[in-house]
Amino acid sequence: MEFSRKIKDLRKKKNVSRKELADKTYTTSLTVLKWETGLSLPSRETQRLLCDYFDITLDELTSIDDSMIIKKNRAIFIYKILLIFIVSLFVLCAIGYVLTNNNKKNTETHIIYDEIPYLKLNNIQTNYYQIGFEYEIIDKEYVLKNNVLTIPNSSELSTITSIPKTKPLRAEFRMSCEYDVQYFYINDSFEPVDNDGSWTYARIYRIENVDEKNNIIHLDEIEFDNNAVLMISCYYQDLNVRYYYVIKK
Repeated sequence: MEFSRKIKDLRKKKNVSRKELADKTYTTSLTVLKWETGLSLPSRETQRLLCDYFDITLDELTSIDDSMIIKKNRAIFIYKILLIFIVSLFVLCAIGYVLTNNNKKNTETHIIYDEIPYLKLNNIQTNYYQIGFEYEIIDKEYVLKNNVLTIPNSSELSTITSIPKTKPLRAEFRMSCEYDVQYFYINDSFEPVDNDGSWTYARIYRIENVDEKNNIIHLDEIEFDNNAVLMISCYYQDLNVRYYYVIKK
């Protein structure tokens, strides 16, 4: 039997506490605890005091293997402490990461996009777009949102990039995407009307004549008695952007 178990059994048989045994051997309770957990051996002088106290011989108290066992136990103890330190450090880093991300504004969007991909028509880039699909942080998780795209009001339309009524239009995309093209008419005050000027709301039409292979938009369907607003919806990965242009009559 190794020393740690012997000293623990002897103390219990004697029915004394660690503090009482420490007082008898002029040591401390912590020292006795180290003996019983196999982390240290008493000095030769203390071993003699223990032998006298428990009325046993030195050979009955210790063995040749005890020193090796103590070294092994110390190595295991150090390994456990190091493991606890590493795990604690990992947990603290994880907590710090969560707190840092929770402090970010909930308006953060677009995990895979550094910026909105541009679209150019005849080498002209619009200054107005709307986002349809985007990520938002909700309850600490990224959630894909589908925002409703609304028709811009007249004050917004008055500031939107305008392009000549060139037929056809050539589109240049920053990133490959699927897209479709729609339009509606507006008057000179940028209010939605039908082609004959009688409507006071936007009636949306779809342009069917689109050469997606060459990114060419044919405007043969559009009559230019009124101005028109071109809406190009582009479907990127996890992101839908609708770009707007005003075509002047």
